[in-house]
Amino acid sequence: MKAFCLIIAYLVAVTFPLILSASVGGPPRQFHKELASGLGILAFSMVLMEFILSGRYLRFTCWCPFCRMHGPGA
Repeated sequence: MKAFCLIIAYLVAVTFPLILSASVGGPPRQFHKELASGLGILAFSMVLMEFILSGRYLRFTCWCPFCRMHGPGA
């Protein structure tokens, strides 16, 4: 249950800037420009969250099966 709550909190924190920018509005743009802006905001917020969490929660920072945190040298 704790992992589920962390994942939900992560998704909310990552998508919040995207939702906020969509709600502000502005002049309509072409679809590919809107998509590029949205993906850029999403990528930036994901990198920011990874930096903030950096090693505190293994479910987020150690998703790779070859992670050094669980390997023989850990």
